[in-house]
Amino acid sequence: MPLLAPRLHRAVRRAACRRLFAHAAGALSPAPHPDNVTVVQDVRAATSVVAALFELPPDTVVAWDTETHAVDPSRQSPVGNGRVICATAYAGHHVDFGTGARLFVDCLQPGVLQVLRPYFESRATQKVWHNYSFDRHVLANHGIALRGFAGDTMHMARLADSSLRKYSLQELCKQFLHDGLRKTPMHERFSALLGKKAALHTLAIHNNPALRHEWIQYASMDAELTHRLCHRLRTELQTMRIHGCNSTTQITARYQTLYDLYVALLVPFGELLTDMERLGFKVDTEWLKTAAVHARADQLRLEDHFRAWAQTHSPDAKYMNLHSDLQKQHLFFAPCNNKLQPSLSLPRRKCFNLVLTGELKNRYLAELQSSQSEEHNKLYQMYTGPNPKKVKRDVVLEGLGKKPHEYTAKGWPSVSAKAMNKLANKSAKKQNQSDREMSCAIDHLIGATAISSLMSSFIVPLQQWPGGDGRIHASLNLNTETGRLSSRRPNLQNQPALEKDRYRIRKAFVPEAGKSLIVADYGQLELRLLAHITECKSMIEAFHAGGDFHSRTALTMFDDVKRAVEQKKCILEREERSDPASSLPLLKDMFPVERRKAKTLNFSIAYGKTIVGLARDWNTSEEEAAETLNLWYKERQEVRQWQRQCKRFLRDHQFVETITGRRRHLPDIASDRMHERYHAQRAAINAPLQGSAADLVMGAMLKLHQDRVLRALGWNIILQVHDEIILEGPEESADIALPIVVEKMKNPLDIELRVDLTVDAKCAQSWYDAK
Repeated sequence: MPLLAPRLHRAVRRAACRRLFAHAAGALSPAPHPDNVTVVQDVRAATSVVAALFELPPDTVVAWDTETHAVDPSRQSPVGNGRVICATAYAGHHVDFGTGARLFVDCLQPGVLQVLRPYFESRATQKVWHNYSFDRHVLANHGIALRGFAGDTMHMARLADSSLRKYSLQELCKQFLHDGLRKTPMHERFSALLGKKAALHTLAIHNNPALRHEWIQYASMDAELTHRLCHRLRTELQTMRIHGCNSTTQITARYQTLYDLYVALLVPFGELLTDMERLGFKVDTEWLKTAAVHARADQLRLEDHFRAWAQTHSPDAKYMNLHSDLQKQHLFFAPCNNKLQPSLSLPRRKCFNLVLTGELKNRYLAELQSSQSEEHNKLYQMYTGPNPKKVKRDVVLEGLGKKPHEYTAKGWPSVSAKAMNKLANKSAKKQNQSDREMSCAIDHLIGATAISSLMSSFIVPLQQWPGGDGRIHASLNLNTETGRLSSRRPNLQNQPALEKDRYRIRKAFVPEAGKSLIVADYGQLELRLLAHITECKSMIEAFHAGGDFHSRTALTMFDDVKRAVEQKKCILEREERSDPASSLPLLKDMFPVERRKAKTLNFSIAYGKTIVGLARDWNTSEEEAAETLNLWYKERQEVRQWQRQCKRFLRDHQFVETITGRRRHLPDIASDRMHERYHAQRAAINAPLQGSAADLVMGAMLKLHQDRVLRALGWNIILQVHDEIILEGPEESADIALPIVVEKMKNPLDIELRVDLTVDAKCAQSWYDAK
C-alpha cells in the first residue's frame, strides 16, 4: 500500500472533499479561527469529521500530531504519563476539512476524543506521525489503541540520512523542506506574547482566550509539516536505489530502493518498538533494595580500609571526600608542577573546607560529642540544635609526592581508574613495604569507586523508574548511526557486564507471576557476518568445523601452535566422548597469549582497529603489532580485499551499505582534516558489519513478533540488547516456545548465508539466571 495518495487534479479533489466535509462545517463553532484551519470543539462536529475521514479514499494518508500536558518526555516515559490536549491533522492542501485543510480537534471538550477513537483504532485508515511512539502512548493513556500506522518521519529521515545531528521536526524541516515552511519552537512563539521570563505550560496556553488563535496555528502547523516532510522523504527514499555491495541477490531482488525497505521492514518494526515500550520489563525493587544495603556496606568497608591507610600519612584524610579528584590528586601527587604550565604547582599541604554528609557527618558529630573540649561542645550544639547548621570541617591534606603515570588535558596528574591502576601495579612490584601497602589501599579505593558507580548508575535509579504496574517502560529508539537500538529513560542496554555485576543487578529483572523469560542470544554474529560478506574461505571453514573459533584462528596464525597440535601436544577442543582425565591440554590453555591475540584480532578487524591501537592494547611495539596483524591476514586475504572495496565505495558515494542496503552516511571522507577522513575510513569497515547485525536482529524480532504460534501462546518481546532478544510469556508453554524462538532467529531475513547463525536460548525466572 503506498504511503501517500497520488495527486488528483486540484479542482476535482477540492470539490470532492468539500462535499464530504460540508455537513461537518455546519457543526463547527461560529467563533473566528485562523485561516485554513477547521476547528472541532464539540461532539457533533467530531462525529461529522470522523464520518468524513472514513470516506476518504483508502490510500489517503493523514498526518497527525498531539499536544499534551502532565508529561515531561525528557524525564519520564509517556506510558501512563500525559494527557492529550488537542489532536491536529493534515491530509494535503486538496483535502478541506470544512473551513480549512488543517484540522484542530480540542480534546479537552467532553467526549470529543472518544468520538475519534474508532478512526484512530482503524487499521484501514493510514496515519503518519513524527515520533509515533510518544503519540501512541499518550493516546493509549485515554484507552485508545492506535492502529493504521503508515510511517514515522523520524525513522524515514534517519534512513534517508544517518549523518544528521538531530531528527526533531524543526531540524528535519530545515534539512528537507524547501518551500519556506518551518516549525517555530513553542518557547520562541509564545515568549514574545507572554514575556521571555513567563513559564510556558501547554494547558495554560490552550485555555488562554488571548492566545487561542496563535495556539491553533502552532499546533496544526505540526501536522502539516509532518505531512509535507513525509511526502518529501518518500520521494527521497524512492530515488535511493540499493547497490547491494554487501547484500545477496535475494535482498536486491526484494528491495530495489530504500523506500521498499522502509515499507517492508521499518514500518512494522516501528510499531513493534512501541509495543515493547508499552509492555515494559518487570523489576523486583525489593531485590534492588537488598542489593543496595549490601553494596553500601561493602563500599563503606573499602573506604574505611583506604582511610585507615591514608590517615597514617595525612591525619585529616579520614574526612576527605573520596569522590573529589582534586583531593585525591593532592594526596597522591603533591607537591608537583603542572605538565603544561610548569609555573603552576600543587603545594605539599593544602586546606580544603568541606561540608560533611552521610557517614562522615555522623562520625565527626560523634567525635565532637565525645570530646571534653568546650569549643567542640559548642560546635556540636550548633550542628545538632533546633536550627542546625551545615556540618563543616577544614581538612588539611599532605601530599605523598608520587610520580604521575598519566595527566589530564589541563596538565594535572590524572586520578582516573586507569591511572590509579597503573600506580597500584607499579607500587605492588616494589620491595618497599609502604609502596605495597599503598597499592593495596588504591585497590580498595578503586573497588569503592566501582561500587559507588554501580549504586548511582543502576541499583538506586532502577528502583525509581518502575511505574504503577511495577514495570520499567524504557524508550527504545532507532537513533544510532549503525541502526542498532538505543534505550533511554533508563538505558536498559547499559547494565553492568556479568563479570562486574557483583550484586546480580540483572536478577531484579523478572517475569510476572506465572510467566517465564526466554533470553536468546546470537553467538559471534558480527564475525559470522564478516565471513559471509567477505566470502573468506578460512573463516567459513572454521565456522563450519565448529568448536572454539578463536583457537582455530590462532592455529592458522602461529607456526608453533600449529606444530603443537600436529604433534598432539595439545588439542583444539575436547570430544564429548573423550575421557577428560586422559585428554591432552587444550590449545587455549597451552597457548593463552596467542589465542588472546587471535581473539582480539577477530573482533578488532571487524571494528577497523589500527596498528597503533593494537600495540597499545598488547603493550607492544607497533612493529610487533603489525607483524601479528599480517599473520591474521595471511589466510584471510578476502577480508583485506573487502576492506579496500569498502573504502573505495565510500570515496565514490560517501556512504556504505549493510546487508539489506541501509546506508551509513560518512561525509567526513571528503573533509580537509586528515583525522576526520581517517575516522570515516574506519567506520566504513565497521558500519556494514554492525549495521548488518542490526538488520538481522530486526528481522528476527519481526519474525518472532509475527509468529502465529508464539502470539497464540502469549509470548511477547520485551527488550532487545545488541544481539540478545528477551521475551516474556506463560511458564507452562516455555518448552514449546523455546525451539520456535531458536528456529526463527537462525534465519531472520529468509536469505541464505554462507555460515550458519548460532543462537543460545534459555528459559529462566530472571535475566541474570538466563545468562
